Amino acid sequence: MAENVLCILICIIGLVLSAQLIGNMQTNLQSMTVRVEEWMRHRQYLQIWKNRHLSLALVRRVPFFSQMDDQLPDAICERLVSSLSTEGTCIVREGDPVNEMLFVIRGQLESSTTNGGRSGFFNSITLTPGDFCGEELLTWALMPKSSANLPSSTRTVKA
Repeated sequence: MAENVLCILICIIGLVLSAQLIGNMQTNLQSMTVRVEEWMRHRQYLQIWKNRHLSLALVRRVPFFSQMDDQLPDAICERLVSSLSTEGTCIVREGDPVNEMLFVIRGQLESSTTNGGRSGFFNSITLTPGDFCGEELLTWALMPKSSANLPSSTRTVKA
């Protein structure tokens, strides 16, 4: 009889110790999860701040935006979207409506114009990191009686 009681007691102690071990492991995993989530939020915030700071320098290179207070360029930086273009891709065609400004962050873009299709006229420049195009939107937006139609591009831009 004493042997049975001893066996039952050892089993109960084993179950209690196993439950305590599992509880400690669960608590440890939960605290690690919380720390990882905090680290990820912090890392994401740093990435957003870094992108906004780098974009602000690009936006300030536009003469119109360099004269503004910090609120407008900062609001523009919040809405910037990065994109990647492969070599040879036509990004903007001359005469097509301009619906966005482009800021070159990395690589080069070829910008050319025929001045509205005038025969014998061709002008080409290379846009490098820090350059921009699509400034027709600014002049269109600043006109007091600008129409609902977007302005036409004066240049063809290729990657």
